[in-house]
Amino acid sequence: MSLTIQVPPAMEREAVAYAEMRGTTLEAILFECLKREMRERREREKRISDFESFVDAHAVDLGSPYKFARQDAYDEALA
Repeated sequence: MSLTIQVPPAMEREAVAYAEMRGTTLEAILFECLKREMRERREREKRISDFESFVDAHAVDLGSPYKFARQDAYDEALA
């Protein structure tokens, strides 16, 4: 795939100089940045999915009132 991007000339010069200083190409740097962003996005989505699965597995039925497990928490049980 071929991409064309527009950047200010000063930024282009600085980016090319940075790539040369690192002994690589601007293309390689951009590719690594995109790869890292996509990996981080997949990891975020997986954490969200794992959290939602956890919540679904431990969901409380809110359709009925919560009842304490301790008998002495109910006044009527003590009467």
